[in-house]
Amino acid sequence: GVGKTTAAIQFPNSYIIDCERGTENYDKIIAGSNSVVYQTVDVHEVIAEVKSLLTERHEFRTLVIDPITPIYNDLLEKMEARVGSDFGRHYGAANKEMKRLANLIMALDMNVVITAHAKTEYGENLKKLGYTFDGWRQLDYWFDLVIELGKRGKKRMGKVVKTRIETFPDEDVFEWSYEAIKSRYDAATLEREARAVALASPQQVA
Repeated sequence: GVGKTTAAIQFPNSYIIDCERGTENYDKIIAGSNSVVYQTVDVHEVIAEVKSLLTERHEFRTLVIDPITPIYNDLLEKMEARVGSDFGRHYGAANKEMKRLANLIMALDMNVVITAHAKTEYGENLKKLGYTFDGWRQLDYWFDLVIELGKRGKKRMGKVVKTRIETFPDEDVFEWSYEAIKSRYDAATLEREARAVALASPQQVA
């Protein structure tokens, strides 16, 4: 309820993978920013879309997955039906698919914005530590910047919880907007055309 979707779709020229129909009330914002929406919770469909963004020339600058939590939960259910849940087998099988997605995203020459639901984080003796993201445990390793969103009155605030970017110092708090991101980052990098990657041919693979 902190406005993850509203925050994510502020990036112009976005390819938005909508995983819980959260964009349906924002058609004017999406059209105005030259963005498009694809709705799915199936990880294989997401992988196919990311492959297309990786290998084809297009006008999009940012990939948005909003949120990734239903994708991972759907994948866990399918893998439990396929391999069972003994000794966490379904987690192992699901995580292999998530690694495929992660590898494609790492090769993608675009900004990537992924939102996730929050869940309570517990420490020793079940002491509540705060909140973390709800999804694949390695999810945060992908990113140079992880921000926890919250609200102060009507303002949407972002708190930096992990960073590799000097202009976003750890635990910094700022009012969230695309303009705030752009003011701290190189606008030319954020908005440049993506370079397509040529995949190996069947002959090369053989």
